[in-house]
Amino acid sequence: MIADAVLALVAEQHGVVIGLEGPCPGGENGAFYGRCTDGRRVVFKWSEETDAADRLPTLVGALRRLHGSGYPLPLYGPAFAVAGAPAYDDLSGPSSSSLTS
Repeated sequence: MIADAVLALVAEQHGVVIGLEGPCPGGENGAFYGRCTDGRRVVFKWSEETDAADRLPTLVGALRRLHGSGYPLPLYGPAFAVAGAPAYDDLSGPSSSSLTS
């Protein structure tokens, strides 16, 4: 499946329209930039693994808790059960090439 097909399914099945802006350079493998109708920029990716949709609520919940505690993660939005395609808010600012403690 390709990015614009995933976004078409999200719009069709969930009424959420995200315009494709293009692939993210570096960082997350297979991640793409998109723009919501309210102007908010998002990063999205998808999985074609059959059990991905089952795992997403647990993963997104854990990531939201980490983000809420100040850990520098993107803020995940809803995960749509189309092809396991989560979309999350883009973080402003430069990215780091390495993590340090």
